[in-house]
Amino acid sequence: MKHQEDILKYAHRNIRVKVSCVIGKYGFTTSDKEDLQQELIVHCLRRLDKYDSRRSAKETFMDRIIINKLRQLIEQRTAQKRDYKKTVSLDEFIFQTDKKITLIDILHLKTLKSTRISSKEIFLRKLDLKQLIESLPKQDQQFYFLLQQGYTVAEASQKLHITIAKARTKLKSLRKLLLEQGIEKNINR
Repeated sequence: MKHQEDILKYAHRNIRVKVSCVIGKYGFTTSDKEDLQQELIVHCLRRLDKYDSRRSAKETFMDRIIINKLRQLIEQRTAQKRDYKKTVSLDEFIFQTDKKITLIDILHLKTLKSTRISSKEIFLRKLDLKQLIESLPKQDQQFYFLLQQGYTVAEASQKLHITIAKARTKLKSLRKLLLEQGIEKNINR
């Protein structure tokens, strides 16, 4: 019993040190300090019965438990975040004019603009693409149409009796040509 109290005191002291090292990093603030300490202590208490004296000393066992749990907490905190310092609430006001605009309003407007393409614009884009493809040499036209039908570069090269290297060169030049003409048509094969 005395030995178990000693190891828990050791764990508590170690937890305080480790937690103070993480505060200010990885998105943890001073308000998280107590929560982190409590979570680590509870985790240590749960894992204490898994201790095997043949494998390591109790201090080493506790150190590993604390470090692993802290690593898990850091991973959970930073998962799917680019930079916790740059996170902004969507409801936070961006512009303070007579109309209060939030970030979510701006994102909504951008989505609306990007989805509104007139049928005339679609027709003109298709016409530009058609004219561009017709201006290509016959073999390049065939290569483009094979890719559009779902063939891979390797399959298209076999059908046209050209090497894969030449097919990849054609693919690269097609992509470059489409970008130069401002036609945003992806060829992903």
